[in-house]
Amino acid sequence: MKKTVFFFEDKNESDTNHPWIVISDPDADNNVVIVNATHTRDTGREDLSCILKGGCHPNIPDDSYIAYKFAKEISIYKINLLESTKRLTKKSTPLSDSDLKKIQEGAKKSKLLPKGLKKYFPES
Repeated sequence: MKKTVFFFEDKNESDTNHPWIVISDPDADNNVVIVNATHTRDTGREDLSCILKGGCHPNIPDDSYIAYKFAKEISIYKINLLESTKRLTKKSTPLSDSDLKKIQEGAKKSKLLPKGLKKYFPES
């Protein structure tokens, strides 16, 4: 599941314009952390903890930052349910190991990642 890239198809679930990425292993309750990649626009509001180069994944065509402030904890069960009801579309190409590591390192540094999600990314 980790490195899975997907899009929400239901606006009631979340923003449908950005790719979401599973960036953690499941916890004891089978919950994972997901984050979205958002196009960099130099507004000064971007969280610069992690910038992905455009083209690093087929669904990330432009330079993008990880919007840690929108990170969510979600159960694997819910991801599978949303996919089975066509409210979420998984992409066949997983994120690379190096980009996953970059996002996880950014999660450790980001001041915007919700505090309750820090437990998934302990300091080494």
